[in-house]
Amino acid sequence: MPWRRFLARSFDNALFFLIITYVLGFSLDVDQLFRLPLLYAVYMPLEILQLLIFKTTVGKYLLGLMVYVVNGERMPIKVIIYRTIYVYAIGLGAGIVLLMPIAMGLSYARLKENELTIWDKRLGTRVKSWDKPVG
Repeated sequence: MPWRRFLARSFDNALFFLIITYVLGFSLDVDQLFRLPLLYAVYMPLEILQLLIFKTTVGKYLLGLMVYVVNGERMPIKVIIYRTIYVYAIGLGAGIVLLMPIAMGLSYARLKENELTIWDKRLGTRVKSWDKPVG
């Protein structure tokens, strides 16, 4: 499942960046080093809303993944916010181009070895597969 999670995250990011930069005509007139962290900062509240309302994101939905808490209850807003921050700060190196490959590689290795990311372990969240309804 690590690759499905990575592809879902990549799809979510690409879709958002495409919408922001082309459909809305949003242009970032900032140095390249700050562009990605700024875009992530804008996207994070949207991801939080998706997880709060649907318990998944567009990319996770398309790949049949859903985020949940271990005790089976609906994810509290505080957990959703912390999880999103951890994903971007730890899993994506805060969008800092030089840190991203290292952060992503370490997160992938941990997920593959332990079947848990640092943030999922800390927050008691999990990502599971589910069968999407057809039609």
